Amino acid sequence: QSVSADPEQIQTEYQNAFNLIKARRYDAAMKALADFVNKYANSDYAGNAQYWLGELNFVRRNFKEAIVEFNKVVISYPKSKKVHDAILKQGFSYYELSDWENARKSLAELTKSLPGDSTIAKLADERLKKMKKED
Repeated sequence: QSVSADPEQIQTEYQNAFNLIKARRYDAAMKALADFVNKYANSDYAGNAQYWLGELNFVRRNFKEAIVEFNKVVISYPKSKKVHDAILKQGFSYYELSDWENARKSLAELTKSLPGDSTIAKLADERLKKMKKED
């Protein structure tokens, strides 16, 4: 369920949650972001908030949970600007879990779907090359 609210209020709540990340208050940030996604699922910021839930799990090395959270960006917010970032970080999470097959699948998807000079495609390609050397 999504609450309709004043766009300024939505932006303020998102910014407040994001500021908790910058302050390294990760537990509070995770709660604020989860609450935000639940409350404003249809807002322009929901995809970003969902992405940051994945990112917080990633930095805390909770890679399985990160994959779940990043996948929600791809599934629930396919038009979000964070979709490619989420797929990249999913690939990195699979890599950290030594799940080479899924890591390659996620990263290869980006190298095929994005221009080769994009930052995300380059990062995906670098990780794929690193994986080849490690094989």
